[in-house]
Amino acid sequence: MFSSAGEVRKVWIDYDRTDRSLGTGGVIFNDYEDARAAVDRFSGLELDGSVITLTLEIHPDEPGVQVEHVAPVGGPGPRSVNLDMWFHAEVKVPS
Repeated sequence: MFSSAGEVRKVWIDYDRTDRSLGTGGVIFNDYEDARAAVDRFSGLELDGSVITLTLEIHPDEPGVQVEHVAPVGGPGPRSVNLDMWFHAEVKVPS
Protein backbone atom coordinates (compact mmCIF):
# COMPACT_ATOMS: atom_id res chain seq x y z
CA MET A 1 0.00 0.00 0.00
CA PHE A 2 2.56 2.62 1.08
CA SER A 3 5.05 1.68 -1.65
CA SER A 4 2.75 3.39 -4.15
CA ALA A 5 3.72 6.71 -2.46
CA GLY A 6 7.46 6.17 -2.84
CA GLU A 7 10.48 4.02 -2.11
CA VAL A 8 10.01 2.12 1.16
CA ARG A 9 13.06 1.30 3.28
CA LYS A 10 11.37 -0.76 6.01
CA VAL A 11 7.90 -1.98 7.04
CA TRP A 12 6.90 -3.60 10.34
CA ILE A 13 4.00 -4.76 12.49
CA ASP A 14 4.17 -4.42 16.28
CA TYR A 15 3.48 -7.55 18.37
CA ASP A 16 2.98 -8.12 22.10
CA ARG A 17 4.97 -10.62 24.17
CA THR A 18 2.66 -13.45 23.09
CA ASP A 19 3.18 -12.67 19.38
CA ARG A 20 -0.30 -11.15 19.03
CA SER A 21 -0.53 -8.13 16.74
CA LEU A 22 -0.98 -4.85 18.62
CA GLY A 23 -2.80 -3.35 15.66
CA THR A 24 0.10 -0.97 15.07
CA GLY A 25 2.99 -0.87 12.68
CA GLY A 26 4.94 1.43 10.47
CA VAL A 27 6.77 2.14 7.27
CA ILE A 28 10.02 4.02 6.67
CA PHE A 29 10.55 5.94 3.43
CA ASN A 30 13.88 7.01 1.95
CA ASP A 31 12.92 10.69 1.70
CA TYR A 32 10.56 13.33 3.01
CA GLU A 33 8.64 13.80 -0.25
CA ASP A 34 7.61 10.13 -0.27
CA ALA A 35 6.50 10.25 3.37
CA ARG A 36 4.55 13.46 2.69
CA ALA A 37 2.94 11.80 -0.36
CA ALA A 38 1.89 8.84 1.82
CA VAL A 39 0.31 11.16 4.38
CA ASP A 40 -1.47 13.14 1.64
CA ARG A 41 -2.62 10.04 -0.23
CA PHE A 42 -3.71 7.78 2.63
CA SER A 43 -4.97 10.08 5.39
CA GLY A 44 -8.75 9.74 5.34
CA LEU A 45 -8.66 6.55 3.25
CA GLU A 46 -10.95 3.72 4.29
CA LEU A 47 -9.15 0.45 5.03
CA ASP A 48 -11.13 -2.65 6.03
CA GLY A 49 -14.08 -0.46 7.00
CA SER A 50 -12.02 2.01 9.08
CA VAL A 51 -10.70 5.46 8.18
CA ILE A 52 -6.93 5.96 8.41
CA THR A 53 -5.59 9.19 9.90
CA LEU A 54 -1.94 10.09 9.29
CA THR A 55 0.12 12.94 10.72
CA LEU A 56 3.71 13.79 9.90
CA GLU A 57 6.12 14.74 12.68
CA ILE A 58 9.67 15.97 12.13
CA HIS A 59 12.60 14.63 14.14
CA PRO A 60 15.45 16.97 13.05
CA ASP A 61 18.19 15.25 15.05
CA GLU A 62 18.11 12.02 13.06
CA PRO A 63 18.24 11.20 9.32
CA GLY A 64 15.56 9.35 7.37
CA VAL A 65 11.79 9.30 6.95
CA GLN A 66 9.31 7.27 8.94
CA VAL A 67 5.57 6.68 8.80
CA GLU A 68 4.62 4.86 11.95
CA HIS A 69 1.84 3.36 14.05
CA VAL A 70 -1.20 1.96 12.37
CA ALA A 71 -3.45 1.88 15.44
CA PRO A 72 -7.16 1.65 16.18
CA VAL A 73 -8.57 4.78 17.84
CA GLY A 74 -9.37 3.97 21.45
CA GLY A 75 -6.88 1.12 21.33
CA PRO A 76 -3.29 1.16 22.47
CA GLY A 77 -1.83 4.65 22.12
CA PRO A 78 1.17 5.58 20.04
CA ARG A 79 4.41 4.11 21.28
CA SER A 80 7.90 5.52 21.12
CA VAL A 81 10.17 3.74 18.69
CA ASN A 82 13.87 4.53 18.80
CA LEU A 83 14.88 4.36 15.14
CA ASP A 84 17.29 6.38 13.01
CA MET A 85 14.51 8.42 11.42
CA TRP A 86 13.90 12.08 10.76
CA PHE A 87 10.25 12.37 9.71
CA HIS A 88 7.56 10.48 11.61
CA ALA A 89 3.93 10.01 10.68
CA GLU A 90 1.39 8.47 13.01
CA VAL A 91 -1.29 6.33 11.41
CA LYS A 92 -4.52 5.68 13.31
CA VAL A 93 -7.17 3.25 12.13
CA PRO A 94 -10.33 3.45 14.26
CA SER A 95 -12.09 0.19 15.05
